[in-house]
Amino acid sequence: MEEDAQAILPRFPEGSRFLTDTRHGGDHPDFYERVTGCRPMTRYAWDFGLVAVSRAEVVLIRSFDAS
Repeated sequence: MEEDAQAILPRFPEGSRFLTDTRHGGDHPDFYERVTGCRPMTRYAWDFGLVAVSRAEVVLIRSFDAS
């Protein structure tokens, strides 16, 4: 997982926005913590992910049926 993050995150400089549909508390979620819930976009009960937005691009990373 860390290798994937190292390939993607450098493309998003300071000022980029990161959004998720998981239930993490606060403005700075710790994605190593257990996910306690989400707002699915599909028919799967555990459908969640991360959206990264910069001035140059948008990336959507999803996990489907991650039960």
